[in-house]
Amino acid sequence: MAGQIDIKKLERELKKLKKTRRKFPKKLLRYTLITLCMIILIILVVWFVNYIIESSVAFTCDTPECFIEKANNCEAAVYETQIETITLNMETDGCELTKEVIAVSGEEPESIRELFKGTEMTCEYEQNEFNRKYLDQISYDLATCEGSLVEAVKAVL
Repeated sequence: MAGQIDIKKLERELKKLKKTRRKFPKKLLRYTLITLCMIILIILVVWFVNYIIESSVAFTCDTPECFIEKANNCEAAVYETQIETITLNMETDGCELTKEVIAVSGEEPESIRELFKGTEMTCEYEQNEFNRKYLDQISYDLATCEGSLVEAVKAVL
């Protein structure tokens, strides 16, 4: 029986080949899907971190027009300005303006310098309705503001 083919042995070998062939593509597909998911996850994490960083960092404006544009869009922005003898740091975020006194000129009496030193106020406004007077007048629209700067301005008026 030297020339005879063992059918049973061939069937067993064929089954082994079929199993091997089925396993390999499934493993390859599984690893490919896992790799793609990991890449997508990494991209999403990087995007999210970038979004958080950008949204939490206020844009520094050099001009009143820049600050007004950001304020009208309720975006985070910072602007330093001087109103008469007082230097103020203006900050806006989410349709809320914060004015903080960072310096008072030596021309002012000591009592005024002490009264205004380190004071601040927060004012709310509607989107697209930011008024430039917030930047030009320290006492503009005090009714919508609160804080120690409001009290200091009222004490002088």
